[in-house]
Parts: sequence; structure tokens; C-alpha cells
Amino acid sequence: MTNAGVSVTPNSAGSSISTGKRDIIRVTPTLTDVGAMTAGDALFSSAEIPGIVREEGGFSKIIAAFVVSEAGSQAFNAHIVLTEKAVTLGTPNATANVAFDDLIAANVIGTMMSQAGADTDGDLDNANIVQLAGYGTDANHEFSLPILVKAGEGDTKIYFGAVLQGSYNAQYSDSLQFIFHIEH
Repeated sequence: MTNAGVSVTPNSAGSSISTGKRDIIRVTPTLTDVGAMTAGDALFSSAEIPGIVREEGGFSKIIAAFVVSEAGSQAFNAHIVLTEKAVTLGTPNATANVAFDDLIAANVIGTMMSQAGADTDGDLDNANIVQLAGYGTDANHEFSLPILVKAGEGDTKIYFGAVLQGSYNAQYSDSLQFIFHIEH
């Protein structure tokens, strides 16, 4: 196959051509503190998204992402930080406190956000489902997905963590499930 006159293999690391392969990856991060939290608190750090790329050091696209919370009508509003390497965003249930140099060393890929109540969530009795979005250019944070992701050398996974944008009582959400729609 060729692209712009260059011979490429569709699923080779570094290829910018979609192979049409898709996947849905579900991740349930471990919450080590389930007390009431406030805006700016770290919820969790360095949860793995395994197999997000097909080959070591390869690329994929997150074309959609969601989070399911057992909290019912409680809003889940958070900044989701994607990195190639593990990084601690701070102690859970305390103000996020990560050094700039640590973020740079973790190779930040990008950020997404959940903003319940911005026509991106649905309450289903005892659960809340929120669509994650990239940051937009207006006050309503229009969606700007997909996000291109790259695994670190020798890896097929990336990492993510969450910093809360609003109050959240994690005792009502002993398990959050993040759902990533991937195109390889």
C-alpha cells in the first residue's frame, strides 16, 4: 500500500493510515480513597489502557470515550490526563500536585474531560453515563475527538488519571468504568 508515494504497511508502528480495525476497551481504575472530594482533587493516577495500540510503540485513535459511574444522578466532572508513561497526579482526595517535569517525563498525550450536564450524560436510575470530550474552542467545550495516541517504546498500553472538576463522593461510586472506542 502507498500513501503520498511512500510504501507503508497499514498496521505498522507510525503508520498514519487507518486499517479499519476497531476495538472497545473497558478499564476500571482502582479508587484508593472513597471519601467526599472537591474540585481539583486527584481521583486516581496511572490506570492502564492495555492493548490500545496493536504494535509496540504504535499509534491508534480514541474516537469516542465514556465513563459509567454507579453514582446515579451525581455528576462526574473530571479532567482525564493521557500519558505514555505512568505518572502520579497527586494523592487521591487531595489537591492534584504533579511536577511539570514529571508530566513532561511521562510524555503527555492529551487530555479529555467529562462534563456531566452539558448534554453529554445520561442518568439511568443508579448509574450515570458521561461521554468524554476533548477541549473545544468555545465556552461549551465542543467535542474535538478523535485523539491520536502513541504507546511508549516497547509498550502497547498508555496510562490515564483523573482530576476532579467538581465535588464528588466516591463512596457512591466504588467502581467507575471507562470505555474507550479505538480505531487502529
